[in-house]
Amino acid sequence: MLSTVYLNCDNPTNPCMSKIRQMMLLILEWFREVGLRNVLSAYSILWMALFPLMTNSYLHPVFVLRNHNDSGRKIISGWDCRYSSTFNPKMRELPDVYDLVKIFFEFYSDLRNFDRKVLAPLTAEKFDHQRIRQKKLPPAYGRYCHLISTKTVRFFKLTNGLCLQDPLQLNFNLTKSLQGNNLNKFVAYCKETLKCFH
Repeated sequence: MLSTVYLNCDNPTNPCMSKIRQMMLLILEWFREVGLRNVLSAYSILWMALFPLMTNSYLHPVFVLRNHNDSGRKIISGWDCRYSSTFNPKMRELPDVYDLVKIFFEFYSDLRNFDRKVLAPLTAEKFDHQRIRQKKLPPAYGRYCHLISTKTVRFFKLTNGLCLQDPLQLNFNLTKSLQGNNLNKFVAYCKETLKCFH
């Protein structure tokens, strides 16, 4: 599974000691503590946590794993689901777990990182809504643009909340439920939690 490749990337021989896995456990617990765990799936939270690490060049974006595919062509329901299970997505040494968690809170406490943007783990980019609407996307999104233009799938649903694109099913917003009061609460708690790191 693609998410497992990322979870274990810094310690494939002993996944329990993986910094990414430890970071995820802490972030999931934080979501429980602030009363938002029922708003998002663990899968969604994982990609939320991985995205800032991609934009900070700690982890490769998903399309790099796709390009190193070692498992043959995998098209599922029209989506390109290829990835390498052997290519390590780690770009450089990861900081300790404390700093990984801090990166999460730094990123999501700043609305400028995601307001009116789509966070895209496929290419580790932030696209403004207009660019998504106009389908002015990099080559890695060729399949998405084709499926949209042939009306095979629905367009990515842009919301006023946090928009995080599923790295495989590119028309799915993993965080569509994080808007309005939930989003305000999330950002406020991120800001409050970030103070603990200083």
